[in-house]
Amino acid sequence: MKRYLSVIVLNIMALTLIHAQDVNYRGLDNDNRYDDIDNPYNEFDANTNTFNPNRNSKGKEEGKEKKEIPRGMYVWTVDPLFGDRIPVERDTLQHLFMNTVFTSGMYGEYNTTGNLGAPRQNRIFMDRSRIPSFLFTDNYDFFLTPIEDLRFTNTLSPITSLNFYTCGDRTDGEDYLKVLFASNVNKQLGFGMKFNYMYGRGYYNAQSTALFDYTLWTSYLGERYQAHFAFSTDHMKNTENGGITEDKYVTRPEGELDSYTSLEIPTNLSSNWNKNNALHFYLSHRYNVGFYRKVPMTKMEIEAKKFAMAARKEAEDREKMANGDVDAKGRVNETLAGRPKDAKIEGDLPTDSLSKAASARISVGNESVADSLLAAKAKEAEDTSWMKNEYVPVTSFIHTATVDRYTRNYIAYRNPANYYPAMSKADSLYWEDLKCAGDTINDIANYTKIDNTFAIALLEGFNKYVPTGLKA
Repeated sequence: MKRYLSVIVLNIMALTLIHAQDVNYRGLDNDNRYDDIDNPYNEFDANTNTFNPNRNSKGKEEGKEKKEIPRGMYVWTVDPLFGDRIPVERDTLQHLFMNTVFTSGMYGEYNTTGNLGAPRQNRIFMDRSRIPSFLFTDNYDFFLTPIEDLRFTNTLSPITSLNFYTCGDRTDGEDYLKVLFASNVNKQLGFGMKFNYMYGRGYYNAQSTALFDYTLWTSYLGERYQAHFAFSTDHMKNTENGGITEDKYVTRPEGELDSYTSLEIPTNLSSNWNKNNALHFYLSHRYNVGFYRKVPMTKMEIEAKKFAMAARKEAEDREKMANGDVDAKGRVNETLAGRPKDAKIEGDLPTDSLSKAASARISVGNESVADSLLAAKAKEAEDTSWMKNEYVPVTSFIHTATVDRYTRNYIAYRNPANYYPAMSKADSLYWEDLKCAGDTINDIANYTKIDNTFAIALLEGFNKYVPTGLKA
C-alpha cells in the first residue's frame, strides 16, 4: 500500500509542476503606480475601475499581450491485430455522469454484490464477453481497458482530467481517483497516461476491495512510419465473505431480538482473499509506401496554422526590437545610403529594355480584364495558402507484438467445515486442500500470451489486381 501511495503522490506532483507555468504575461501597468507602499489597498486599477489589493495589473503591459492557448484534440482507437486507426468521438456530455462510477453499470444492467470494485456479471447474455482473455479477470471489465478500447490522443495543448468520487465514512466509505494526462511533443509524436485507484470498504463483513491501474501510451503518426505503443499494469484485490450465513437477516430483520447493522451480519468466510495481477504490452508499427497529393486543411488545422504564424511574427518583432531594427512603435529604423561620390560607371550603357518587356507582357484590353486577372491571382494565392500535402499510402508493411501476463492467487486462512460440497478426489480439484477442513488454501494460476504478427496491406482502390484491398 505504501508503494501505491507513493506513486499517487509522485503523479500528482508531476502534473502540478507541469501546469505551474503561466503562459499569460503579467505585470504592472506603467500608469498604475503605487501611491502608498504601506497600504496596498490604495492601488486602483483604471482599466476595471476596481481596487487591486494584490498589486497585479489586469491590463496589458506595453509591448506584451496575453497569449491564446490553442485548443483541439483528436481521439482514436486501434485495431489490435493490424493497428489500423478508428476515429472515435469524445464524450463530454454531463448526462448520466454520476452513473459512471457505479459497478452496476450506467443503467444497472450488471449484477454485483453492491460494493465499489466488486466483480460483476452482465444480466444481458448477448453483451457478455464472448472470448474472455483470462477467466478470473473477465468480471473486472469496468476497471480493465483492453487495447481495442484504449483511446490514443493527439492534442494541440496539454490536457489534464482529475476526477475524485467519495461517499460514506471510515467504516463503509468508497473512494475512486481517476487521473488522465495527455500531451504532444510535436504534430507526429504524442503520449499520455492514466491512473485509476479504487477502494471500497464494503457494507458487509469481509467485503473490502482495492484496485490499482496505471496505463501509459504513445503514438507516432509520420507520413511513412507510424507506431502505437501501450503499457499497463493492474492489481486487483478483494476480500471474499462467501455470503451471509442466513437469509433471515435480510428477509425478516424484524424477527431478531437485537438491532444490528449490515457489518454485524455474520458471513460464511472471513479470512479469504482473491488477488489478480495483469500486465500488458502492445506495439504496432508500420511503414507506408505511397505518393503525395494536395488536399484542403481542416478548420482546426487552419486555426493552428494561424496561431503559429502569429506567434512566429511576434517572435520576429521581439527580435527586431532587441536588435534595434524597429522602435517601440514598430517603425523601422533605416539608414539610407546614396551613391558614393567617387563612383564611376564602367562599360557600355544598357540597351533599352522597356520595349522588350512591353512586348512580353500580357495585353489587357480593358479595366474588367485587369480586375479579373487580379482576382484570379488573389484567389490562387488564397487557395494554395490553406492547402497541405497529404501522403497517401498505397502499400503498408505491418508488425504487431502483444504480451499479456495474468496471475491469480486465492488465499484462504480458514475454511468452515463442509463449505465445499465436493469432498472426493475425483470430483474436486482442491482435494489436497479440502481433505483437511479448516486448513489454509493458496491456489495460484498463471497465464502468459504472446502474439507476433507480420502483415502486408494493399489499400483499396490503388491496385488493379486487388481493387477492394487486401491484408495478409
